[in-house]
Amino acid sequence: MNYIYDILLNFKDVYYDFYEWNKSDKLVHIKRMPIFKVTKSFLYDLKYKNIEIDKDFLRTLENKTEVITSEGIRKIKFSCLFSDGDSVVGINAVNRKIKISSLLIDEEMDILEDLLHFDTIDLNYKAINNKMNYDLKTRKEVEIEKFIKKELEKIESDDEKLKYIYYECFNEQEKNINIINKRLKDSRDNKVTYKLYNFFKLINNA
Repeated sequence: MNYIYDILLNFKDVYYDFYEWNKSDKLVHIKRMPIFKVTKSFLYDLKYKNIEIDKDFLRTLENKTEVITSEGIRKIKFSCLFSDGDSVVGINAVNRKIKISSLLIDEEMDILEDLLHFDTIDLNYKAINNKMNYDLKTRKEVEIEKFIKKELEKIESDDEKLKYIYYECFNEQEKNINIINKRLKDSRDNKVTYKLYNFFKLINNA
C-alpha cells in the first residue's frame, strides 16, 4: 500500500476546491494516509454523486490513516486519497457516509508527480444519486441560500413579519401568506437574496 505524508485536508459533505475553504473550517493535519490511483469516471462520481464504496475495499483501509492532533497521534478508521492522475481527493467514510476534501494546490502537485508510476485500480462502487447541484455557485452563495432558507422557516407562521419582508423585497403588498412564503423561498433574484440576507443578519445581531 502506498502512502502520502504530512498534508492538510478539509472534509465536507460537498466537494469544494481549496480556494473555497473558510478560515473557520476545521482542517485535519494528516501524518500518513493511503493513496490509490483510480479512473477518471470514479473520481468524477466521487466528487459530484452520492456513492457507496465496496465494503471489502474499505476494510483494507481500517486504521491506516494517522492524524496529528494537539493530544498526539490518532487514527481515522476508513480514510484514504484517490487520484486519477489529474487531481487528488481525500475521503473519510463514516457510517456509510463519505466526506470529501480537496487538497492545497502545492501539496496536490507534489502528489501528482509521484503518481506517474502507480497502477490504476478497478474499484467496485455504486453511484446512488447526484449530490445537491451547486454548479456555477460559489461556496459562499450556497451558504447564504441555506442561511436564508433556515431563517424563513423560523418565521413562516409570523404573518406580519413575512408581509413586511415581502414588501421590502418586491415593493408590493400581498395578503396571501402562502404566496409570500413560496415567492420568498423560490426567488432567484440576487437583489432579493441580498435583502433577505441582510435583514436576517441584522435581526440576529440585534
